Amino acid sequence: MPAFAQIDSWVPGKYMKQAMDRIMVNAGLVELLMDDVSYMPGISVMGALFDVGEEISWTANFKGGTTYILMAAGDDDATDVDIHVSDSKGNRILEDTETDANPMLEFSPGKGGKYTVTVKLYAADASSFCSLVLMQENGVSLELEELTNCVDTGLLTAAESGFADDLAFIDEDNQWSLYGAPLGSGESITITNIHLKEDVNILLGAADSNCSDADLTLYDAYDNELESDTQTDKVPVLVYENEGGGSFQLEIKNYSSSKSSLVIAMLLW
Repeated sequence: MPAFAQIDSWVPGKYMKQAMDRIMVNAGLVELLMDDVSYMPGISVMGALFDVGEEISWTANFKGGTTYILMAAGDDDATDVDIHVSDSKGNRILEDTETDANPMLEFSPGKGGKYTVTVKLYAADASSFCSLVLMQENGVSLELEELTNCVDTGLLTAAESGFADDLAFIDEDNQWSLYGAPLGSGESITITNIHLKEDVNILLGAADSNCSDADLTLYDAYDNELESDTQTDKVPVLVYENEGGGSFQLEIKNYSSSKSSLVIAMLLW
C-alpha cells in the first residue's frame, strides 16, 4: 500500500495532512517571493482539530522592526479560517477576517515584546484540522520537500502504530496538538503548560530527512522527568498514562542532523 494511502486510512491524519500540505505550499511561496523570509526560530509550526467557532492562540516574543508573515490554513472541510494578533494587553491590533481558508498577515511590530496570534475556525462543513505557521525575515530556511517529509513521517508512524484504530488528537481548550520547530543539531525546545488526557497519551515525534536522531522527553510542572525516548532514530514515541490532572512540559530535541531540521511532536490519545 502506498504511504499516502496508509496515512489516509487513519482519518485524523488524513485531515491533518490536508491542512499541513496547504499551509506548507503557501509558506514555500512566501520563501520564494519574499527575500530573506523563512521560519521563525522556536515553535513556528502548529496544528489542532477545531470545532466550528473555536479559537486557539499562541503567544511568542516578536522583535520590534522585524517583518513577520503569519499564516493559517484549514483542511478541505474548512471554508473560513481567520487569524488575528493581539498585544500584551489583549488589544487586537491586526486581523485577516476575509472569507477564505488561507488567512495571512504581514506583521511588523513597532515595539518588541510578547504578542498573541489567534486562529479561529469561523465556518466549516465539519470540525476541521487547522494549522498555523510563523515566518520572519532572517529566519531559519527549510525546504518544502523536507517539511512534507517530516509531516508524512509522523503521520505514517501514527497510521502504522498498534493504536491507530482509536488514535485521536488531544483536544484540550486553547491548546495545539501539533508543535514543530526548526532546530539545529543539538538544539532543543520545551513546550510548557501542556494538558494531557486522564488516560493513556501517545506523544509522537518526527523529523525531516536531514535529521538522523530526534528525541522527546516529558516532564511534570516541577521539572521531574516522567518519560523519554532517546533511542537513535528520528521518530521518538512516548506512551504515558496520566492518572491525575496538572500540566506537563515536553522537550523536543534535534539530537543529530546535517543541518537545521524541522522536528514535530503530535499529542495523541
